Parts: sequence; C-alpha cells; structure tokens
Amino acid sequence: MAPSITAYEVSIIKGMLRMGFKPALVQSYFTRPDRLVNPARIQEIKKNSTARIEAIPAATDEEVGYFLDDFYRSSSNPDDYAPPTQEAEVTQFTLGVNGKLTILSSEADVQLGTPEIQEIYEELRVKALSLGQHGHNILGQLHKDVVRFIDALPEDPLSASVVRIFMRGSNLKSKLASYQISQENPDLYPLVDLDAAVAPLIVDLVDSFTLLVNLTPAMAVLEAKASTQEEYVSQGEALEAIQPALEQVEQVADPEAAELLDEQLNEGLSASLDKSGRAQRSVAFSSVRNFAISIFTPVYHAARYVFGDDKLPSSLQALRNGAAYAAGNKLYPYLHDRFPAIIEYIRNHAESLTTYAEKVVTNQKLQEFISSMIEVVSNIL
Repeated sequence: MAPSITAYEVSIIKGMLRMGFKPALVQSYFTRPDRLVNPARIQEIKKNSTARIEAIPAATDEEVGYFLDDFYRSSSNPDDYAPPTQEAEVTQFTLGVNGKLTILSSEADVQLGTPEIQEIYEELRVKALSLGQHGHNILGQLHKDVVRFIDALPEDPLSASVVRIFMRGSNLKSKLASYQISQENPDLYPLVDLDAAVAPLIVDLVDSFTLLVNLTPAMAVLEAKASTQEEYVSQGEALEAIQPALEQVEQVADPEAAELLDEQLNEGLSASLDKSGRAQRSVAFSSVRNFAISIFTPVYHAARYVFGDDKLPSSLQALRNGAAYAAGNKLYPYLHDRFPAIIEYIRNHAESLTTYAEKVVTNQKLQEFISSMIEVVSNIL
C-alpha cells in the first residue's frame, strides 16, 4: 500500500495554503514516485474535510520556511535554476525594448536562399496558387488549409518562415494521407473528404512540399522531430496545460509573436497521430517551450542582479523566511520597473504555467527552472 500522508506534511500543506501558495505549487512539493498527492487531496486538506485533518494545526511561516530549506538542500542542483537554452531550429523569442516578447529571427529562416532550393520553392508556390484558384466548391474541406499554405509562401523566399511552411505543409500532408488510407479502407473515416478530380493535384503539391523539406536542412531537422506515440500524448498534455495562459499571451507578446504562438498551439493540439502530425506537435511543443523560457529568463537575471548572488538557490532559500523581507523589497520595484506586464502575467497564470512545467516530463531542468521562477514571483509580490 502506498504510504499515507503524515500529520507533519498535512501541517506544512495547511501552512503553505494559509500563506497563499497556489495548490498546484503545493502539490509539487509532496508528490513522490511512490505516492501521488493529487489536487483532490490538497482540496481535502484545505477544507478540513475529515476530523483527523481538522485536528492538525497549520504550520507557522517559520516552520514552512524550514521545510522548504530542507527540501531544496536535499533535492536541488544549483545548475537546475539556470535558464535552459532555447531550441534554435524552431521559433525563438526575445524581450523587446517595449518590454514585450518578440520573435527572434533564426538562421533557419534564411536557408531558402540557394538557387536550387529557390527553384523548388517557386515551383511549390506556383502549384499552391494554381490549386487555390479552384475555390471552396472544389477544394471543400481543404480550401482553408490551402489558402493558409499559400499565405506561408510569399513571393520572396527569403522573407518566408520555414517553420510556418513546415507546419502548414505537414497539415496538408496529414490530411492527404488520411484520405488515401480511407480509399484503401472504406471503413475508416478520413480527416477530409476530397473531390476525386482534385486529389491528384493535392498529391502533386504535397510531393513538391516533401522535396522542399528533404532539400532544406532547417526543414529536414523539423521533420526529424517527429515524436513517439507516447511523447505525442505527453506533449499534448503539456500544450493543453499551458493553453489558458497562451489565450492571454497578447499581454506579454507583440502582435506577430502572439499570433504565431496561438497558431502553433492550435496546430500542435489538432495534429494527427501519423508521422507528419507527430512532427507538427513536436515543433509546436518546442516553440512553446522557447516561449516559456523567454518569459522566465528576465526574472532569473533580475533576481541574480539584485541579490548579487551567482547561485540562485541560496537566494530562493532566503526569500522563504522573514529575514528576506528587505531583499524582496529590493527585487519588487526592480521587476516592476522593467517588465511589469511579464510579472503580472506570471502571477495571473501561475497555476497554468506550473501545471505545464509538471507535464514536461522529459525535461527536469525546464521543470526546475519554471517552478523556481514562479516561486520567486509568488513569494515577493
């Protein structure tokens, strides 16, 4: 039988809740591989649902501070608090001069410049434009997808984004594959139902897209990101967890970055389970990961600057007791003067962001980084 939660742990949980810790953050301190403390148990303790729980007093602020100090001394690695590196092959973000996140152009977006690739790109664009002229009556359910693909193919290939081309082309590729499988297996219902006359044109377009992917290094890298079925599921759970926060992303991102994040989130969540769909979801997952890193990195550097400390864990430990009040008062105006929108965003969406971190099961470093930065913001503001 899994070990039950102890009276001491109940006391600490009560103390944390009294101090204003978010339930999702409290849960993260008490979940172990051999025992899951789920949200229902946290709510049970919060409401004193049983006589046993009601009889246990809440821990004092000092007792909670001692618990947190012991927790981090025994379980953390100082390097876990440093910002993870953003993945270069997908969409990257940086903090602009206006205090909002903006898209950071990467080398991947200029890899359509060789004559051979430009020729293939132009052929793909011509085929897409020709296909788009058939209109909704002929293209049916694929009309919107074709129009969006055309939109990702500007006349100048050097102004195109390989990530956007890849995501929208992979969407067409998945839907074509579903249609083709349904033709061979009538019992299977396709993602789209194509007019028999237009199907060969879609095949021709997808073949040209596949050729461009294979010959463009940046796109080939994205294609190779296709996850396993298990990763596909866990990535979907992480994207669903952060969705409430991304619905308000315009608070911290410029219009272009906000639009791109919304697009990639939706494409990642709706991606099919075939190889193209799994690659789509992996790319969306990686771009959202870059967004999360970019949101919390300014908090990390601000904390290190204000505390004058090379190792953030000791600063975090200091924040958890009354002696850190002065340090908190120094960090509070520094954060608000430089990026108030980001700080308010983290506070308002701490639960969604914490749950997202918990769902990133393959990246412990990212989990530690996000959780610790949320703690910095929650404890001093």
